Amino acid sequence: METTPTETNQGSQQRAQVYWTLAMVMICCSVGSVCGRILNIQSEYNGEPAAFYSANDRSRWCTVRALVDHNTYAIDQVIEGERPWNTIDKVRHVGADGEFHFYSSKPPVLPTIAAGGYWVLKTVTGKSIAEHPFFIIRTLLILINGTSLFVALIMLAKIAHSLTARPGPALFVVATGCFGTYLTSFGTTFSNHVPAAACVMIVIALFVPYWLRQAGDQRNFKRFLQFVAMGVFSALAVACDLPALAFGAAMMCFCLLRCWSSTLIGFLPGAGLVAAAFFGTNYLAHDTWKLAYAHRSDGTVVETVEGDFAEILDSGKLPEPLKTEIDKNGLSVSVAANVTPGYWPHSHRNRWTVDFGKQSQLAIVQIDDQKYEIRKWNNWYDYPGSYWATNNEKKSPVDRGVANQQEYLMHITVGHHGVISLSPVLLLGWIGLLIVAFTNRQSFGLPALAFLAITVVVFTFYVYRPQHDRNFGGWTSCFRWAIWMYPMWLTAMVPLVEMIWSRRWLRWLAVTLLFVSATSAAYAFANPWTKPWIEEFFFKNQM
Repeated sequence: METTPTETNQGSQQRAQVYWTLAMVMICCSVGSVCGRILNIQSEYNGEPAAFYSANDRSRWCTVRALVDHNTYAIDQVIEGERPWNTIDKVRHVGADGEFHFYSSKPPVLPTIAAGGYWVLKTVTGKSIAEHPFFIIRTLLILINGTSLFVALIMLAKIAHSLTARPGPALFVVATGCFGTYLTSFGTTFSNHVPAAACVMIVIALFVPYWLRQAGDQRNFKRFLQFVAMGVFSALAVACDLPALAFGAAMMCFCLLRCWSSTLIGFLPGAGLVAAAFFGTNYLAHDTWKLAYAHRSDGTVVETVEGDFAEILDSGKLPEPLKTEIDKNGLSVSVAANVTPGYWPHSHRNRWTVDFGKQSQLAIVQIDDQKYEIRKWNNWYDYPGSYWATNNEKKSPVDRGVANQQEYLMHITVGHHGVISLSPVLLLGWIGLLIVAFTNRQSFGLPALAFLAITVVVFTFYVYRPQHDRNFGGWTSCFRWAIWMYPMWLTAMVPLVEMIWSRRWLRWLAVTLLFVSATSAAYAFANPWTKPWIEEFFFKNQM
């Protein structure tokens, strides 16, 4: 008996209903688990119970507290006042009042959004984050991370359903997103990773139907809104995780290929709105468009002076020839100079900082025995007591960086912080990228090729960073800088899993990879800012 089109359509609807029911069950279990762990956050700071785990998330919470409680981005009153919160992730520079202040080194747009939520909570309940940190922080984390994770997983289910009609492979990919990655591990801390991954997932979910022409070719208001949303969330992904700029640029190019008019009037204005907020908050915080990350080196050369001044500079005095050149360029003020050794890693013989009444600053750099450069101040990380200073003996070994680039590449891929060694199920995504990119399976070859190129470019970027930046993201349970790329790999996983699903031994191999990945993610459930289990068990004495 032949099946009628009506019966076929009813069968498809029933499979879709079963798929979404099972997907929603897994999503609710995953997000519910994260929210439950958020409600149970319990750490310790300065001998007291704390609602944050590390200096990294505490840096952002310092900005949130300073904005609402002290109406400033400067965190001095937070790190030195009543119930102080300090952090190593901070910078120091001259503020609008002409005095030096400390600021979080994190881009301020995300803490500013969280500060808006804190302001509402404080206004409604009268509770401050200093007096009631558990209530405020847990509530905000549920709103930020809980919502981001829920939306990300819904979008993943939508992507999987768009790329395959078979519920088995689609549900496997959803299960991977729910339990097999570090998305859920980092759901209990205020970081940029979960929101960034959620933004990338949203963009891909909106983009896939247009690329596969499942959304139709009609031009209407709905399409305009969807292109605006793609622009907004592409830019927001970049605002959360700067290397996602490669993804945002690729999405803009693909949108231009599909509908250049909607891209020009929808995608670009949406991205521009977020860019304005990103740079606007940075300007409000630091009085410059450049991020704090861009202020980690000596500034431009003002003058080069020949002589032998090392001994005088070491004594804390400014030699007259240097003082004359500084005055000649109009850079100093009429107060005594305070000369101190520089603290930041550099390739020169010696380096000194020169403060003029804590209002302006210069750097003196010794090039050789008889040559010294006067440079404008541009290193916000170089201050007395800086954790990142070269001479800081208390700096964690991991923050000193890996000297060998090949060794670092090995460890961030298949080593103790490796994406594949810790989450082997993502290997299916990497293989999927290769297969789809070069076979154009499901007409998704070009996007897969772009995702593959982005992966290579981002890993190359991190490998060729200076040694002190080759630190895996600090004391962390995984290579956390790769989390925002999970959506690309999960998307590429769908066609490959569909190909292997009919073979039992390959299906069970995929399930085994998921089991190991879920175990790794669960290992960091209590605190994502811990060593990876591979490092703890196999490299314990090497870091």
